[in-house]
Amino acid sequence: MYSLLYQILNRKIYFSILLLSIINFALLKAQNFESYPKRFLAEEESKKSVTLIFEPRQTKNNQYLVDVKVKDFTAIKALQFTFEWDALKMHYSDIPSTNKNLSLNEDNFYNSNAGTTEFNWTSPNGVTLANNEIIFKVLLYGNPRLQDTLIKISGFPLEISCQNDLGEELGINVEYHGINAISRVPTPVGQELFPNPSEGIFYDEWLNPGIKIDVLDSFGNTIKSDLTANDGMIDLLDVDSGTYFLRIKKEDFHIVEKVVILK
Repeated sequence: MYSLLYQILNRKIYFSILLLSIINFALLKAQNFESYPKRFLAEEESKKSVTLIFEPRQTKNNQYLVDVKVKDFTAIKALQFTFEWDALKMHYSDIPSTNKNLSLNEDNFYNSNAGTTEFNWTSPNGVTLANNEIIFKVLLYGNPRLQDTLIKISGFPLEISCQNDLGEELGINVEYHGINAISRVPTPVGQELFPNPSEGIFYDEWLNPGIKIDVLDSFGNTIKSDLTANDGMIDLLDVDSGTYFLRIKKEDFHIVEKVVILK
């Protein structure tokens, strides 16, 4: 009799402990589940970025003024990038205007004869600018019938970088506008490679072995350099799907082509 009661009591204690363990485990899982979205959102919110806007307009018959603007420019202490254009169709003239809040001068710009300008700015304290505020203007001249200034941001030779006053490295988004237009869809640059999109093979009859090609991703990072064309063909079959910019170089010029690879 006592043995039976003892067994029943032990079983009740065992199941009680088991039930408490299950309840405790469930409560811990619920807490983790509840906190996960908050942690996820916190991580997402920490991904900050600044937007650069290239907005050109034709001022005279053969002159084009490009406003370089910013958005989400909050407590920024360092910004650098290279921007370029088709040197066969346009030529650099001047930086006629800069933002006084950034205290820019000629030392912040390096202009080459190959269709590129490097911009490099730092400040001891973070600077905040209003959305669509101009940081500088670029004056170019060229064919009076151009439909696009062909300006594009680049990570070569000066890498793209932006940093806030906390030392955080920020992302950079880019908006390209057409001449005297609202459209923000980038216009293809330079010659026309085909087919585009493709799986990685692009053709154009003007490509020859004397041309060198750099491949940059959409963030301006160089993923391949000094490739050569072969019988009018560029082979990028080993490059992943995505949007890329090809910097096509020769001794006397260079241009930039936007291509899309779809596997």
